[in-house]
Amino acid sequence: MQRFKNVLFVTEGSKGEMAALQHLAEDIQAVRGKLTIIDVVLDAPISLSTPETASSLVQLQKTIVKEREAALKEMVSRLRKLLPNLKVASLVRQGTDYIEIIRQVQAGAHDLVAKVSGSTSRIEGMLFGTLDMNLLRKCPCPVLILKGHKKIKASKVLAAVDLVRHEPGRANLDSTVIDLAASIARKAEGSLDILHAWFVGYQKQIKAAEKSRSMKTVEALLKDVRESARVHMETMAADYADLSPGMHLIKGKPEDVIPRFAKNHGTHLVVMGTVGRTGIAGFFIGNTAEKILQGLNCSVLAVKPEGFKCPVE
Repeated sequence: MQRFKNVLFVTEGSKGEMAALQHLAEDIQAVRGKLTIIDVVLDAPISLSTPETASSLVQLQKTIVKEREAALKEMVSRLRKLLPNLKVASLVRQGTDYIEIIRQVQAGAHDLVAKVSGSTSRIEGMLFGTLDMNLLRKCPCPVLILKGHKKIKASKVLAAVDLVRHEPGRANLDSTVIDLAASIARKAEGSLDILHAWFVGYQKQIKAAEKSRSMKTVEALLKDVRESARVHMETMAADYADLSPGMHLIKGKPEDVIPRFAKNHGTHLVVMGTVGRTGIAGFFIGNTAEKILQGLNCSVLAVKPEGFKCPVE
């Protein structure tokens, strides 16, 4: 986490939030960075109310804002007692949560948004809440969603890479993903795994077409794809030899392979890119990335590709 020096921490009262905040604050103080804590109070539905009710709602909202400001000041005070050299501030905004958070990212030039998972779902495996997903989809800077624990763990880090070189910005995104994962693993004195899930589409159709010609197109294609991925991965991993990273090339769809690997290996944090189809209105995160996120049940650091266009102005 050493590269992040202007962090925006989102608070919404999730379990394990103070432990996560203190953990991040220690890292930020160590690099002489700045921490800002933000809370967003939802606008009251005044336009749908009678004048008498609207007046009461306005007063209620003012009260809530003051209460949240006082609560954040208390959090700041606690952090300053623990970390006297920490640069920390707080603010409360009114409006739609993810929109106000993204506007603060833009206004404050924050390089990371962090929060504890806000999911209230009772369905096993559902880690991310609505705000989490909106930030993962639309926030222009990296987003760190932490699974709430009494103690934040990041000693088993997985860098999920795509290794597809023909997409604009893809190679740079993979390099950023591995670099971030390695820096976190080093700080935690933990382990680093690099994973690429590979597959070739239309295998059944190709096999059906080649039967009449006695060709081995599919086998040759699979071998070529895997070998190309192996060379790319070894080249990228060479800069992190001090961590002796585990390198994993697993055949299958990323949305199946990555969550399964993370679960089976007890991964604490997955670092991954979210490849947005920025040329199409409404598409702010790749379909594959979305499916991967829905399958994970551990902390996630998500990074946007170069050229990502934030929908919030």
